[in-house]
Order: sequence, then structure tokens, then C-alpha cells
Amino acid sequence: MVALTKFALFLSLTFSCTQAHPAHGSVAQSPNPSHLFKRALPTWKNFTPNDATNPQIVQLTQAFKDMATVVNAVLAADQNTFNTIFLKYFQDGMQTAVKQVLSHMVTPATTDPSTGADILSTIVVDNNDYANAGAFLACYTSSGETASDPYSIHFTQSATHNAYKYPALSAITCGAGGTDTGTIGTTVSDKMTSLGGYALVHELTPSFTIHLKSQSFSFVDTLSLTRHAGPVFQSSATKAFTDLDETGDVAYGPQNVLQLLAGQGKDSDGHPLPAKYCINNADSYAWFVNEIYWTITCKRNFGPPTDNSYAPAGVCPAPATDANCQL
Repeated sequence: MVALTKFALFLSLTFSCTQAHPAHGSVAQSPNPSHLFKRALPTWKNFTPNDATNPQIVQLTQAFKDMATVVNAVLAADQNTFNTIFLKYFQDGMQTAVKQVLSHMVTPATTDPSTGADILSTIVVDNNDYANAGAFLACYTSSGETASDPYSIHFTQSATHNAYKYPALSAITCGAGGTDTGTIGTTVSDKMTSLGGYALVHELTPSFTIHLKSQSFSFVDTLSLTRHAGPVFQSSATKAFTDLDETGDVAYGPQNVLQLLAGQGKDSDGHPLPAKYCINNADSYAWFVNEIYWTITCKRNFGPPTDNSYAPAGVCPAPATDANCQL
């Protein structure tokens, strides 16, 4: 996630940024008419038309379903699989914290579990790419055009950047086995990324990492968490400018997130960062979730990444780098 405090924006309360996977249409919706959340999906803003006939909204609706599918599968994974892959991306002892971050994406879900947690209905997905103009962001979160606007997620669709080129989960295949490895291949790579299972998970993660602050996890740097003062947990009375420097989204791509855990991560000025910052790095969550989901789904292990690409063809100019392609 690139939080647009780089553009001197402010945080606010309202949050607005395969093979063999479960069907989504069979989940029963809550019959409780007094439930706080009346809809399971976010508010769509600046889409034309602003309804289910819009291909972008259709694709984003599926993305929320794919996110829920992936995250729920990760949370339900057997302990051995979970821990084996977990320790590639996070330090031992962070398991409870990471599970809490992920669980907030999918629970409580009484309105429509197929699209994630009830709280996600407060999200605004804004189609107006006002802050980026396709410059270098494939998708991003911001606090809106003015200080009073709600927090929002933006999925870019410009001449050079197109987040909608991330496929749906169902377009990624495992293959039949043997030499048939499907579209996903044999290593951790951008071939396993989807709009919902990767890009949306990346954008949602920082909204929940602030919750860790209240859990007194000793490895979490309080100052770094203010960089991503997630609007779901932030009081409306504390809306204030947050100074960004070296913490937060410091590592993009499968190779870089592994280097961050190894203590080889660096801030924007080239200064080394402690490995503990993996807990507040959105792409660490996104790649962990993807590797464990596809390991379970394809029933095989994946080799280490051979490159650092995190954007399939068409999402960003190739090759995708921190300079020309950020989330």
C-alpha cells in the first residue's frame, strides 16, 4: 500500500483502500434487519455507470470474494503448513499478531461472508485517480481529495498502469501434475497474484495493523504503526497529518520481502531497517497469504522467487520496480 501522505494527505475514520477454490454463491446472508451493516460490499464512487453493469465493478466485486476465499483458507491452514511458510516472511512469535490482522478482513461477517468482514462495507472504492494520474501507482489508498473526504482505495486504469490486469483467482490454474504446472508455475512469482488475493489484501492490510498497537506486542514499533494509522481503528477525533519516512511499505516484491526479514531491508534513503518491520509491511502479508493459499490449493510446495516482479504483464511498465510500480 502506498499511503498518500506523500501528497500531504490526512488520515480519517471512514475506510475507503485457480484451481479448486470454493464457490461463493452458497453463503447464507444474515436475516437480522437491524444489523449495523446493510450491505456487504463497499461504496463505489466515480464509476460510470455506478452499478453491476460496469465491468470494473463486476471485477472488483469478484476481487472482494477472492480476498475472502484466500484469507479464510490461510486462517484455516494446518499448523505445520502455516508455520513453515510463515517463517519465510515474519519472525517467530508474530503468528498471533498476523492472524489477528488477517482475521479482521473476514470476521465478523454476518451480512455476506463471501465478500469479507462486515466492516469492509464502510470502504469507499474511488475510481477517480486524482492523486496519481497513472504516474507510478497501480493501486493505492488515500484520504480523499479534501481533508473531509473518506479514506478510499483506488485501482488505477491509465495508459501505463492498469490494476484491472490482475486476474481473478479462478484464472490461475495449478495444472494436472507432473510437467503440467498450470499457469502458476513452480516458484513463488507474480503468476500467483490476483486482484483480490494479492492487490486487495495488500491494500487492506495497513488498515488493520494499527490494531496491533493495542495488543502490546513487544516487537511492534509504535512510531512505525502511526505511519499506517488504520482508519478502521482510529478515532475520528485523531485525524491528523502523519509524517512518513522510513517505516511502513519498505519492501515490494517476493524477493524484497524475504530480504526485509533477513535484515537486509532499506528505507527510501538507503538506511538499513530492522527485520521486525516485516510486521508493518503490506507486501509481506500479501506474499505470505499467496504462497500459503497456493501451496494448499495446488497441493505442492513452491520454490523461492527467481525475480522480484509483483505485477503481471499490463499492470505496470515492465519490469515493475519501486520507481514505476507501487501499490
